[in-house]
Amino acid sequence: MSGGNGANPQRRRSVRPFRDSVLAYAALGSLVVIFAYVTGSTFLKALAGGIAAFVLATAYTWWRLRSRRRESP
Repeated sequence: MSGGNGANPQRRRSVRPFRDSVLAYAALGSLVVIFAYVTGSTFLKALAGGIAAFVLATAYTWWRLRSRRRESP
């Protein structure tokens, strides 16, 4: 795979993609907690769901970035 950036080579890649992903997933995890609580779940169940979403998404991103780094020359 080339070092390009998809269809727009002018767009720069982030220097810290993992940090950026963690911040995005933390925001999405917070939205999961808020949405679950507002729709009638208990706070502890909502919090558990938000934490689970955050951990799973972060683990997947870490795995993909690590795989990509191993494959690159």
